[in-house]
Amino acid sequence: RPRALCTARCALSRLAALLGMRFRAGPVLVLTLSLFVREICTMAPAEREQMRLTVEEMFYHAFDGYMERAFPHDELRPISGGYTDALVELGAPAQPTRRGYSGVALTLIDSLDTLAVIGNASEFARGVRWVSENVDFDIDIDVSVFETTIRLLGGLLSAHMLANGTMVDGASHVRVAGYGGELLVLARDLGERLLGAFDGCEALPRAFVNLRDAKAKQASHQRLEQCSAGVGTLLLEFGVLSRLTGDPSFEHAALCALRLLWSKHAPLPHARTHARTPSLLQLGLRWPPSLDPPAGRYGETWGDTGRYGEMWSLDPPAGSGRPAPSH
Repeated sequence: RPRALCTARCALSRLAALLGMRFRAGPVLVLTLSLFVREICTMAPAEREQMRLTVEEMFYHAFDGYMERAFPHDELRPISGGYTDALVELGAPAQPTRRGYSGVALTLIDSLDTLAVIGNASEFARGVRWVSENVDFDIDIDVSVFETTIRLLGGLLSAHMLANGTMVDGASHVRVAGYGGELLVLARDLGERLLGAFDGCEALPRAFVNLRDAKAKQASHQRLEQCSAGVGTLLLEFGVLSRLTGDPSFEHAALCALRLLWSKHAPLPHARTHARTPSLLQLGLRWPPSLDPPAGRYGETWGDTGRYGEMWSLDPPAGSGRPAPSH
């Protein structure tokens, strides 16, 4: 075991160093990554077990609070103890469509795979059955494509693979008896509704879509700002959905969006040499981090990013002609 730990530590430390060289990270970052990897790999079994129990306790504190006070609404308000149907609020729409919407148990769907990973097979099975029997996405609401994808679509897909019991190695103990793929049916239905935000390979997907009628409010959705992650990361869930259903349309749409996004990147100047060198990190650190879908290019202002950008820089890049975020 000590030899295996040493081998793993050396391999991961080498990976950290290679990442540092590949992305021209500074020596402080490389050292930090190496020390972090070493700390994990040399942790005593008792310490790892204690950390596992701490994480489990934190999860149940949040999950039980939601189930007791907010379920089947979307989220718990942690201070007041009330609830909020937050799906229509995610992505900061100008006017959330609240009329007639009372939630789809967003937190439960988002937590199903964690219940399985923690090993609570009974609660996982109960959640799978409830979602299968009670959730319906035929709702007249506008939702963020990105947030709905990562939380609802991703939650349904991962829970489906775990409930099946045979699609994930080591998941047989959380297999749900009598499960017949109901979550995948829901995921496909949701995916088809989200496809309404895509207009082929020549346009960036819209940031919002109406779940009942994709053409509803399409003009106003087209004008709303999009973010890099909202275009560039959909391939994970959409790709899995295509592989599980055999329908290539989901993966095709997300891949087109990713390729179109990449085609619009510009090289970033290297911090020391000022040479303009393309980097895989540039999408995440692009200035500014917003997209203008109709124009098919990055936006010219910070939009609603506010102080998030200040975590990275207080001043705009020299010569960018773009304003720094207001304080």
